[in-house]
Amino acid sequence: MKYTIEAGSDFIQIREGSEGIGDLAAAVAELHRRGITVNFYGTQEERRINELVRAKVDYILTDDLDLCLRVLSGFGVRPVSLHK
Repeated sequence: MKYTIEAGSDFIQIREGSEGIGDLAAAVAELHRRGITVNFYGTQEERRINELVRAKVDYILTDDLDLCLRVLSGFGVRPVSLHK
């Protein structure tokens, strides 16, 4: 995270077990404050997806899209439809 900030990057991709993150919500808030988009890679667990949404992660990358969409719907997020 520190290198991302020092490098002036536009985004960071955090993965499960990333070192130096600590409190995820606080880390995401600090990254957002600096204009950095936060991706999270690699969860297929409902509990973790809930935590990521509450922490305001911008993009959750998962192999279980149905689960992710179900969790997101509980937060009022609806999928985008390309068909009218």
